[in-house]
Amino acid sequence: MSPPCPHCGFTGPSLDPGTCGRCGVIFSRLHITPTPTPEALLEPATPPDEAASGALVEAPDVGARSENGWALPLAFGVALVLNSNGCGRLVVFSTASNWSHELGHATWRWMNGRSAIPALFFTFYSEPGRSVVFSLLVVGGLVALLLWARSADCRGLVALAAAFLAVFAGLAIAMPAAKEHLLESFAGIFGEFWISTLWVALFYFQFPASVRWQQLRWAFLFLGAAAYTRILGIFLASRTDMSRLPWGSFYGGDGDLDKLLAAGWLVPFIRQVYFTVAAICGAILALHYAYFLWRLQKGRRAPA
Repeated sequence: MSPPCPHCGFTGPSLDPGTCGRCGVIFSRLHITPTPTPEALLEPATPPDEAASGALVEAPDVGARSENGWALPLAFGVALVLNSNGCGRLVVFSTASNWSHELGHATWRWMNGRSAIPALFFTFYSEPGRSVVFSLLVVGGLVALLLWARSADCRGLVALAAAFLAVFAGLAIAMPAAKEHLLESFAGIFGEFWISTLWVALFYFQFPASVRWQQLRWAFLFLGAAAYTRILGIFLASRTDMSRLPWGSFYGGDGDLDKLLAAGWLVPFIRQVYFTVAAICGAILALHYAYFLWRLQKGRRAPA
């Protein structure tokens, strides 16, 4: 007697070897699900948060990570040590501070639809005015970032992209060309404050796995803390010695503060504006630290 057909159970003869005499199915083309072994039945099912490759799709709760309690104080402790001596200040100036400064200039131009390429100690640009093509590139890039972050369920990155889009729209509507060029000089030191703050704050947020933010965030945390500490220290020292302000340019000639002074900004006003920026940025960092520390403590008190 022939073995039973896996499809219909027929056990009779067939005119065609390798086929069923009743339903005609070809045995070699029939996918048979093997009967699971007792060992396989005992294996735990694959967790729903794992991809086919075995890599976790979702990172652990960012609010429950133990480093949320000590990473930021450690970063600012290291930043204070670096900025307490001339060699350390030179290292911070030529790395974290300089890049945040030039990115401040470049970001201001990007948000106003003008091209810019930040580099070490200098920002290259060619468009003297707003460019329609570059404006479309900026908006398209921000929209793509927003959609990508939304598909990856990164709410922090979604909020950041939406905020940049709102700033771009606001500047396009309300920013006169004359004031835009003047504030480009303001944007360098302004960038040292807000970009360093952003680098530190992003430590607490999750990015898509392809960015490898779990490793990169440590570098940006320490860079941001060093840059913020340096520029804040400069303005604190300038309260008793105006010469401590960053006058001039690395390449000689007038720097950003000189241009603001030539435009009618008085030194007390310049200091007050930047002190206000520093206070706002410091409050943002303190709120981030307090909130995620609270989440950490809450997670530790929760019953297992």
